[in-house]
Amino acid sequence: MREAAQMARANAIFLVGDPDYYGRYGFENAVEMGFTNASGVPDRYLLVLPLEFTLKDRAKGAVNLH
Repeated sequence: MREAAQMARANAIFLVGDPDYYGRYGFENAVEMGFTNASGVPDRYLLVLPLEFTLKDRAKGAVNLH
């Protein structure tokens, strides 16, 4: 996943999923990181995998996944 994102020059991968499952792959809660949940899914399930170490310092904006 990281390799594909780096090829696409992405800073992060967002998904809606089970935090207990995806947490083992490095995914974190996007809302707790600082993003706004515009998806309509419970905040608990909006996850982000930071691919850039400075992302946590710059985490902002709305995330709308369907």
